[in-house]
Amino acid sequence: MIHLTLSETEIKILKILKEFSFITKSELLSKIGTVNGTIGAVKSLAEKGYITIVHPLGEVSYAITQNGERYLKSLENSNLKE
Repeated sequence: MIHLTLSETEIKILKILKEFSFITKSELLSKIGTVNGTIGAVKSLAEKGYITIVHPLGEVSYAITQNGERYLKSLENSNLKE
């Protein structure tokens, strides 16, 4: 598996999505605590295939993909080896 380097914000978003599986944009922004960089990080994660953006009932929401879960698992495994 190729390991793409993710920003701290991207990793934080993946961890939040792993915990909640599905979250609205407003809930995510509330948990992150800042808008700065968050929207760009979400777009980047979606482009990399780590999250998916959905619009149930017109509200933008996010869900982690299997690739996103695999990335977090590989990150955890590499941290265990250090």
